[in-house]
Amino acid sequence: ITDKTVLITGCDTGFGNLLAKRLDQLGLRVFAGCLTAARVAELRQSCSERLQPIRMDVSSSDSVQTIHKIKSNE
Repeated sequence: ITDKTVLITGCDTGFGNLLAKRLDQLGLRVFAGCLTAARVAELRQSCSERLQPIRMDVSSSDSVQTIHKIKSNE
């Protein structure tokens, strides 16, 4: 399972935040979509380098395209 990469939206609070942290603990590579810069910073400080917090608004096509570009460059 540690060779998997997941994208989770809604990681500012609640279920998305908890899931992102848990999957990071389990060794998965996680892209954690957050609306606020403050939550991006909090996740960056509290998680490993496997978790990459990203400012993301799923209602914005530009934001979604940015995620696609990041994944394509891996």
